Amino acid sequence: METRLLDEATYRALLVAPMRNVTAEAQPQVDIWPYVAAVPAADLQGHEVWKGYVECIYRPATDAYDLVHVCTRRPNVFLVIVVDRLQPSVLGHHLLDLNKLYGG
Repeated sequence: METRLLDEATYRALLVAPMRNVTAEAQPQVDIWPYVAAVPAADLQGHEVWKGYVECIYRPATDAYDLVHVCTRRPNVFLVIVVDRLQPSVLGHHLLDLNKLYGG
């Protein structure tokens, strides 16, 4: 399976305010787990995915994407899987390390 690492600029461009936490109501558009399994180890920067555990799902104001925050074994570090809601597919992924961004 082909994967696509989203750089910081591409990822941030998806964050159109207001971002909404839709974890409770989101319906799966695609099965993300085969994609998660295919993400190269280098893209995880030494982190290990906690398979099967999603912390939360955020949706930007455009309603075009769901940003699925898959947990890693380190607190506050997520493999964000970006799901295209208009053409149900995975757009790509981004490693979100809140510890690096906000200290921790």
